[in-house]
Amino acid sequence: MKKRNTFFLLLILVFVTARKELTAQTVVENTVEQIAEQEKKSFDKLPGGNREAGNTNTASSTNFDVHFYRCEWEIDPNIRYIKGCVTSAFTILSATDKIVYDLSDTLTVDSITWHGSQLAFQRIAGDGLQLQFPSIIPAATKDSVSIYYKGTPRIYGGFSSFVQSSHSGVPIIWTISEPFGAKEWWPCKNGLDDKADSMDILVNTPMAYRGSTNGVLISELTTPATRMLRFRHRFPMASYLVGLAVTNYVVISDSVLIGGKQMPLMLTTYPEFAGNANKINTNTRASFNVFNQKFGDYPFAQEQYGQTAWGAGGGMEHQTNSFICCTDIGLISHELAHQWFGDKITCGSWQDIWLNEGFATYGASLYRESSDKTYFLAERAYYRDLITAVPGGSVWVDDTTVSGRIFSSRLSYQKGSYLLHMLRWKLGDDVFFRGIKRYVNDPLLQFNFARTADLQRNLEAESGKNLTSFFQQWFYGQGYPTYAVDWKQDSSNNIYIKINQSTSHPSVSFYDMPVPVQFKNSTRDTVIVFNNTLNGQAFLANPGFKADTAIVDPYFWILCINSTQHTACNGVSTSDPTFPFYNITWSQNANNWTNITINQVNKVALPAAENIPLYLHFSGNRKDTSFEIKNIRYSLNTWFNTGFRAANVFISTSCLADQHYSLTNQTDNASANEIKIFPVPATGSNVNISLKNPTDKKLSIRLYNVAGQLITEKMMDTPGRNELFTLPVAQLARGTYFIKLAGESTLKTTRKIIR
Repeated sequence: MKKRNTFFLLLILVFVTARKELTAQTVVENTVEQIAEQEKKSFDKLPGGNREAGNTNTASSTNFDVHFYRCEWEIDPNIRYIKGCVTSAFTILSATDKIVYDLSDTLTVDSITWHGSQLAFQRIAGDGLQLQFPSIIPAATKDSVSIYYKGTPRIYGGFSSFVQSSHSGVPIIWTISEPFGAKEWWPCKNGLDDKADSMDILVNTPMAYRGSTNGVLISELTTPATRMLRFRHRFPMASYLVGLAVTNYVVISDSVLIGGKQMPLMLTTYPEFAGNANKINTNTRASFNVFNQKFGDYPFAQEQYGQTAWGAGGGMEHQTNSFICCTDIGLISHELAHQWFGDKITCGSWQDIWLNEGFATYGASLYRESSDKTYFLAERAYYRDLITAVPGGSVWVDDTTVSGRIFSSRLSYQKGSYLLHMLRWKLGDDVFFRGIKRYVNDPLLQFNFARTADLQRNLEAESGKNLTSFFQQWFYGQGYPTYAVDWKQDSSNNIYIKINQSTSHPSVSFYDMPVPVQFKNSTRDTVIVFNNTLNGQAFLANPGFKADTAIVDPYFWILCINSTQHTACNGVSTSDPTFPFYNITWSQNANNWTNITINQVNKVALPAAENIPLYLHFSGNRKDTSFEIKNIRYSLNTWFNTGFRAANVFISTSCLADQHYSLTNQTDNASANEIKIFPVPATGSNVNISLKNPTDKKLSIRLYNVAGQLITEKMMDTPGRNELFTLPVAQLARGTYFIKLAGESTLKTTRKIIR
């Protein structure tokens, strides 16, 4: 235990250092920011805004399903220009004489061939390319067309999906199509509703250059002046995941073990960066080892995994070929994780972009956890600080017309990753990772599109738990909780703890989470997990030693802020004049009315004792509830209806030592002296006092103001089983008053009323 405590102190020092470095904009922090910023720019350059949530910025029709693209492109990186022919094979889904592709209207369509003949076409609003067949094509017909086009892709706001830049004085052209940019440089279906089953890509360049794209290189043909590379990919792929880059690349081949077999690991990089190959491939293999274990084998192991240098900051998860800017392990692992989350399974709406980016961000964190747990914890703490810097914001994208909302580093990436981290905490490692593998291999989802409900469905099926409230709170809801705990420990090391929670945004009133609390002293520590399902919920635990400190969520499992904990006041005896001590007796009837009698043992001088509230915590039959009692003075008898049959009660305050209480038989005789005062507030001319089963034959009713002055007094005989008394209050000024009832023997109580 001492060794563990020493480690914790060391960990704190490392946290301080690591968090300073992260705050100082290190590569790791920049990785997520650069990725988000790059994709944000790609979105911003789109003309005319973005129409509706989900499958936006596509004019393509839904009456056909594309199976195959054959893309033939001619690219010279010295000239920002593309010339190509895209042949697509498809199935007609409903009888029609026309279909619509997406293609920027700044690109020129030379011709479209169909069955060896020219096909009529026209440009329509929203960058639509409408093909007009000479007659109706029946549903279920398989067909194909070839679109010949050329032109200079447009630039909006200084950004484009088809970019010309340079490295070391050498020109390069590269693409980035997320979210809607594929149509800017090739004709396709641009939305989140159709994946082509496979692709062939032919890249023709001047001899000095070579192209890099998706899939496996299957042939290379050269002439003294030109180079033609042919790539093949045989897995379903969304259009925005198609990538193309051309410059004076060198290719460095390596391999990684996947499923017991060596798979090609290809690095396409600049000649001046070739010296980084070993570092990049080493980091990539290390990431593969973690992800294959956590998520299942790499989805495209039958082909290869490639990485290509490009001119943008950050990276892009082009399927089987991530474009990356540097050797940073955070970037490498993020883009590799996307091959499972974003590529194999793609978000079915930009409202659910976290299924891509939250998973990839958490994937990078999982790699860190496997290699450097101290860094992993520091990163969790850092992300928590960033996310909670603003009180609102949901992982669910409520406005897909704003790029900063879709590609919010704080919400879609970091909070999305924290949502997964909390699911892992709630379900446990074994169930969580089995559930993730179940999601990845879901026959309805693999190599297809998914929504958040699909992830929830798979995790529920694996865990047997209903996660609806979790997703309502953490995915749709905004903000985060703040925890505060009151706790005390008795001479037997029993800890009585009350967990209070406030939320940063009104969309969520309470976050239902298991809350870990670390109890420690100078030599020992332990973490106890409390299943916190109610605000102000109380628990009983025993750490096995005397603790002097409690720390809420010490290892950053929950997205929360400013968790506070009150130190226990241990070592106080009943002779201490500072703290009051109480004997508690209680009983309960069949209707769940509970009678509590509180007597102070050591008679602490007023007003100190009466100003310290007591909290009564009842539990039983898997239920619990709490009541606060103030103004106790030296003794108090009162009634509560717990709403259930209680089996236990314990007492706590914000700062008290040992409490003493005893239990009585829970019999129906506890219904005596049930008191009700109504109406409250006292809006009429009278206050009514109802007394059930009075035990005293004489009763005094006294009314006091807040200064303790007696306003009026009545003496009553109470011979009956149920009595109703009336106290006139019409003449009283507005304010707070106290009614004190006292019998000859047992009945003594004080109630507050508002006039």
